[in-house]
Amino acid sequence: MAKKHLPDLIIAADRGRFIAYTPNESGSLKALSIAEIPEGLNKLSEQVTDKAGAFPMMGPNRGSGVNGTFTGSAERLTLEAEIEMQSFRKVASNIESLVSRRQPKSWGFAAPSEINGAILDGVGLQAKQNLVTNLRQDLVNVPADQIAKKFSNGV
Repeated sequence: MAKKHLPDLIIAADRGRFIAYTPNESGSLKALSIAEIPEGLNKLSEQVTDKAGAFPMMGPNRGSGVNGTFTGSAERLTLEAEIEMQSFRKVASNIESLVSRRQPKSWGFAAPSEINGAILDGVGLQAKQNLVTNLRQDLVNVPADQIAKKFSNGV
């Protein structure tokens, strides 16, 4: 199987980190930009000071909980989903900004399969025009030489 030419710009992302690389003449990658997205790195409990869904619940058992009331956590999942979407939007914004600034002839992207599409959905069509390789893998913590191999093989 023949090796593919590396894209001019390679971006690896996950929920809380974004790393952009450019290949040099020898085919090795040089880190160009590293950004951390606090919403994606921190646990929900580290981001909010209020107890999850700390609102009184009505019902026949009311008065049996702490201080005579129950509290529910129905809003927790919605809040987690919203914070996660904010981190995806920030990663997408970083991608769009970098692609717009550098204007690569080709670029590649890698993110875990469960978030890959959500991140790319936030990237504009113009920025996505030159996306040539999209790997549904978490490569953020992978050494640059291994990332180069993955992109040169397209897997």
